[in-house]
Amino acid sequence: DNEMVTDGSIKKKRSAPRFDTRIPIIVVAYDTTGKFFAELAMTNVTSVKGAGLEMQRGMKPGTQLMLFTIDSRNAVPAMVRNVRY
Repeated sequence: DNEMVTDGSIKKKRSAPRFDTRIPIIVVAYDTTGKFFAELAMTNVTSVKGAGLEMQRGMKPGTQLMLFTIDSRNAVPAMVRNVRY
């Protein structure tokens, strides 16, 4: 869906469509306390621009992550942009 997003009072279309997709991934990063971790997580939405993740650990915007496929054959760096609880 290319739904409208609101940035203050400005409305604009998303730059890429989103897909409700559940994909298991491994997230490797430092948590909000600075502790290194690896966690099995699930996507809940994906696009070519990013993904929404369901995780147990709290994250802060700006946190750098590495996302791995379950078989660890593929990895991609990522950054936390938004946090929803």
